[in-house]
Amino acid sequence: MPRILDSLRALPRSHAVALAMFAAASLLVIAYAVHSGTPLRYSDEKEYVEIARGIVAGDGYRLYGADSAYRPPAWPLLLAAFLAVGVPESLLPAVSAALLVIAAVSAGVLGVRITRCALGAIAAPFVLLYPINAYTATTLYPQALATAALVLLVLYASRAGDGHLSTRSALAIGALLAVSVLSVPTMGFSAAVIGLWILVRQHGNRFRYAVAAGLTA
Repeated sequence: MPRILDSLRALPRSHAVALAMFAAASLLVIAYAVHSGTPLRYSDEKEYVEIARGIVAGDGYRLYGADSAYRPPAWPLLLAAFLAVGVPESLLPAVSAALLVIAAVSAGVLGVRITRCALGAIAAPFVLLYPINAYTATTLYPQALATAALVLLVLYASRAGDGHLSTRSALAIGALLAVSVLSVPTMGFSAAVIGLWILVRQHGNRFRYAVAAGLTA
């Protein structure tokens, strides 16, 4: 923590102001999600929460009283994890909003990495405040989860040509691939392309990467 504080103090004033504004916007998005996200407005949201309740209660993956594979499992499982530790349902929209913040921060880091310039961080507020992203972050739709997973995958892809990725990174990539497919299946193709691109770029490390990523995918 002291090291982080020292880094923040060393930031140029303009960068510190921009960071503070982004932090304020992130808190505003989370607060608005909690304020407007309940009561649940859409049948999809209610179904995700019903499945999550059933998982926490030990009834399994059920919808309308019967076993179901109608909804992809990643999002209800994540909601169930929060419900299991005592998070009230009224605060669940904050999970979506927090995931959007993670996606935005990752996009900012990616922008800086690609442009090799601090101005690349402007990608962060664009992702955070893009109307469709901001709207879905106030709902219990899985789009924020899938978006965060996909942006993190692209971030890993940007590093793939720099050298051998660690086993830990490969395991994380496999998990992100699984989350992308099992939260919003239509994003599966994009996630697969990114995963294969990383494989191609891992010269001399392809077997270890494929095995490690395959373990968690």
